Amino acid sequence: MMEGMIDGGVHMGFSRETATTLVHHTLLGSTLYAMESKQRPTVLRNSVTSPAGTTASAIYDWNMENLAQSSTMPYGPAIVGP
Repeated sequence: MMEGMIDGGVHMGFSRETATTLVHHTLLGSTLYAMESKQRPTVLRNSVTSPAGTTASAIYDWNMENLAQSSTMPYGPAIVGP
C-alpha cells in the first residue's frame, strides 16, 4: 500500500523523496491518531471525510477497485500470527 501511495505522489509530480516523506508522515499521523483516540477506523474515517471531498473520492475509488477487501487478504496471517 505504501509503495502505491508513493508512486501515486510521483505520478502527480512530486519527487520520490517528497512523496515518500508525505506518505510516511500521513501514515504515522493516521496511526498515532487511531492509537490515541481508541475509536474504530470507521468513526475516524467519518470524522475526517468531507462529503464530495478528496478523501471521499479516494475511498470511492478504493472500494470500486475492491482494494479495501483484497488488501486485507495477504496480511491476515501476519496480523493474527501462527
